[in-house]
Amino acid sequence: ISVGNEGDIAVIVGNEDYGRNLPINPNGHSDADAVKELLTGKLGYRPENIIDLRDATLADLRRVFGSDGQPGELRSRLSKPEDSDVFVYVASHGLVSGPDAKGYLLPVDARTDDVASTALALQDLYAALGQVGARTTMLVLEASFTRSLVDIANPPNLPQDDVVAMPE
Repeated sequence: ISVGNEGDIAVIVGNEDYGRNLPINPNGHSDADAVKELLTGKLGYRPENIIDLRDATLADLRRVFGSDGQPGELRSRLSKPEDSDVFVYVASHGLVSGPDAKGYLLPVDARTDDVASTALALQDLYAALGQVGARTTMLVLEASFTRSLVDIANPPNLPQDDVVAMPE
């Protein structure tokens, strides 16, 4: 993260209220607020260069990051990607699904009975960020990746299995 570069863009996702879909993420909004204050108050990010998503749906995430190889708002907001740094912070629930232990970020409208089509696969997020073309990209995920809703509802949310969440 550079300090004071006017071309830097940040995306802050603070998912807290999952309605009846999932348990609340009690600090999602306040953690996102703290990160936003750090970026604008200490690191010189311009407020208009912060894409702030609270209780983001899958459509919100796809609009900002892009989907199916199409760039999203993040890419379109960078006038000179090669001279810009991108910072992404996500406070959200996560879930591991399938035999290959694929990691997903859960938007507030995710359905655990159909995670593959209602959540954002981490690999898709990594691919979208890679296509932005920024000088640097920093991704901060504040999410536990559990295998079941019981783990989300009953802290400490420590998965019992190894999860391959980062690309090789």
